[in-house]
Amino acid sequence: MSPAAVIVILNGAIVASAPPAQLLFGHVMAPVAPVITRFIERAAIDGDTITLVRGSRTCVLRVGSDAFACDGVGGT
Repeated sequence: MSPAAVIVILNGAIVASAPPAQLLFGHVMAPVAPVITRFIERAAIDGDTITLVRGSRTCVLRVGSDAFACDGVGGT
């Protein structure tokens, strides 16, 4: 199965990226920086852990995992 190209739209604006976003095995895969820098204040990468901060909210996710935690509450 080859990946399908998708267009990422955030707040009505197309988010361009290189390489382009793709739909792969039911998940949209896109470069992180062009997407998250549109709506976060700070990002930190420590190994395979990414921490995103906006205001008083903090979300932590791991590369290669469906799990995440925002303000200490986990999800998938």
